[in-house]
Amino acid sequence: MLKHHMKNIFDMKDHRMLAIDILNVLNKYSSSDYKLFQKEIIYYLKKECGYKVNRRTLQTYLDLLKNDGYVDGYRGVYSKVKLIKK
Repeated sequence: MLKHHMKNIFDMKDHRMLAIDILNVLNKYSSSDYKLFQKEIIYYLKKECGYKVNRRTLQTYLDLLKNDGYVDGYRGVYSKVKLIKK
């Protein structure tokens, strides 16, 4: 029972980190001049972070990030994170 509970804790951590890692990939590989396709984001997430993410899951996270103003893009093409100034 404890092993099952621990697995769920780690799964929750992965979900929280996925959004941050998506932002990191966009920040590193995209710009206002070069936008990334979803397949490129999926490639970098797998290569650099070890995530195996399908397109629908990625789209869900991108929509959330876009609605909060962190990501620019539409129709499967996304660009660099907007910087937050304090």
